[in-house]
This record gives sequence, C-alpha cells and structure tokens, in this order.
Amino acid sequence: MAEFLFLVIPLIICISGSVQVSWTGYSKTQLRVEAATAAFEAGQPDSDLSNIRQKVKVNVAARLKANSSPVVNVQNGLSQVEIKLTAWNVLGLLNVFVPSITVSSHAVNET
Repeated sequence: MAEFLFLVIPLIICISGSVQVSWTGYSKTQLRVEAATAAFEAGQPDSDLSNIRQKVKVNVAARLKANSSPVVNVQNGLSQVEIKLTAWNVLGLLNVFVPSITVSSHAVNET
C-alpha cells in the first residue's frame, strides 16, 4: 500500500502539471490568433472599439470556455490589443509561475 502511494501521488502531480502546461500553450496560441484578428479589425477606418472588445470576449469564451479581459486601444496610427486570461488551475501546481496569460498584438491603422 505504501509503495502504491509513493508511486501514484507523484504520478498524479506530473500528469496534472502536464495538463496545465498543455492547456497554457494551447490557450496562448488561441489568444494570439484572437489578438491579431482584433488588432487588424481595430485598424480599419470604420471600426467600433466597443464592438471589437465584445467580439473578443465572446470568441475567447467560445474557444477556451473562459472569461477574458481584452483591452483595445487606437493611438498614433497603431491599433493595440491586449488580452489577459486567468490561468487554468489544475491542483494549483503552476499558479505560482503562471498566474495568468497575457497576449498583445498590434496593427497599423488603415486610412
């Protein structure tokens, strides 16, 4: 019984850590795509920033089943989008190192 516990507990910790690292990588990729798309849309002449912000929140919720806090800015001929997402918690293993995922992107404004 003791040998079983010495084997299973580290195995569960390793598996949950692997799941959290995998989810973090997948989420970061999805957020990069969404940030780049939103930055491009914000750079269009007839763009509505509040509409883009809402669209980003809906898309991130659909892709990752998580709430995000997008920030969309347009200044000096450059559209900037930053999306922050709280990291997924699997046994709280990596929350010390990766408490949240933040991705930013930018695009030149069209005239």
